Amino acid sequence: MIVLTLSLTLLASCHQNRTYAPLSFQEARTSPAPDYSELSSWAAHPLVKDLSDSLPNGIEHQNIEQSVDVFFIHPTTFLEKSEQWNADLEDPSINLWTDEGPIKHQASVFNDVAMVYAPRYRQAHLKSYFTSPEDARLAFDLAYDDVSKAFEYFLSIREPDRPFILASHSQGTTHGIRLIQDYLDGTPLSKNMLAAYLIGMTVLPEMFEHCKACEDWEDNSCYITWMTYDRGYHPSFYKDKMNEIVVFNPILGNISDAENDKMQHLGIVNKSFQLKYRGSILAQQKDGLLWIRKPRVPFGFLMSKNNWHIADYNLFYENIRKGLQIQVNHFFVQKRD
Repeated sequence: MIVLTLSLTLLASCHQNRTYAPLSFQEARTSPAPDYSELSSWAAHPLVKDLSDSLPNGIEHQNIEQSVDVFFIHPTTFLEKSEQWNADLEDPSINLWTDEGPIKHQASVFNDVAMVYAPRYRQAHLKSYFTSPEDARLAFDLAYDDVSKAFEYFLSIREPDRPFILASHSQGTTHGIRLIQDYLDGTPLSKNMLAAYLIGMTVLPEMFEHCKACEDWEDNSCYITWMTYDRGYHPSFYKDKMNEIVVFNPILGNISDAENDKMQHLGIVNKSFQLKYRGSILAQQKDGLLWIRKPRVPFGFLMSKNNWHIADYNLFYENIRKGLQIQVNHFFVQKRD
């Protein structure tokens, strides 16, 4: 809760931190690589009680067997002003921000149907999206090297035929796209990937040769993506090509361009980790984005003018949970058949 209370302050200061780069990547200090055989290298792991096991007030666990695993790649939580390009895994403030933020508010959405694995990794600093392209490339490559090693370790300790979900947000999706390209696209392993939740970043169909977008909750071995903005708004980085993105509407549970009925929306998880405001969001996919009509509810840290990126999971939390149950059930029905 401490970190979430500070979230607005931190996000408001990001415009300063994202351009502070007094050292090149080569000049900056890099912390030691994680050892994924150590539980301390994981923000979430089935052998540890962690915040991915949390449930918002207003939701009860369903008696569902956790018959799949989820490999969750968290978004950028290295936001404070720093000379470094990549996070130090021993930094308690970054780890606290990660755990109280995306692990609790995003990774937990999967905990009814899946055992959650979420690696700590030497994530690229927020400035990597806004400053020197060459330094940014090196920072993202270092972060991806950690993520790919964590994924290989994740695969090595699991039953080989046990299905899994790949899930991510923001920077995590930057790395999730590369994981699909390097390990899953058109490989035998993809048959055990129940779905990939690549949320909060541009995911063009051309990025994959074989992996296709999920059409509805009953689709498997495919990817789901959306980026949430106010109705009619295009972010500054918008390009016409983004119109090709196959957007999934998590309220409708499909890629239709229709707008949902309000009562199809099952609620928002707010900053106090409570499920509230059922029936408050109208969403529609348009121009490669998921547009919402701004709901008239008090959001706290979710407050936004146009960009709902930070709340890509929170806004649709219970709809995602219900959709996951459908998706998992359908996967095992197809497997039996």
